[in-house]
Amino acid sequence: MGIRKRIADALDLQHDVALNLPILHITGSERLLMENHRGLLEYARNRIRIASTAGPVEIEGEDLTIRSVGRDDLLVTGAIRSVTMGNAG
Repeated sequence: MGIRKRIADALDLQHDVALNLPILHITGSERLLMENHRGLLEYARNRIRIASTAGPVEIEGEDLTIRSVGRDDLLVTGAIRSVTMGNAG
């Protein structure tokens, strides 16, 4: 990803767009919308792991449910306790 980051910096582009980085929209502790996902790694009622270009995104909580999965976005609802990015798990 080094060359893409340098190009994005040189052209003053947004890194999330140029590098296809995950974008997380969290509403309170009950809803998480993730853009730019790369698929599911793990799905359980207390933990969901999602692949991304920045490494796995791990969501922990209770009664977690995937409400919708699109080509580029994924919606999780439930009692979200934590969200970890990178080398989680």
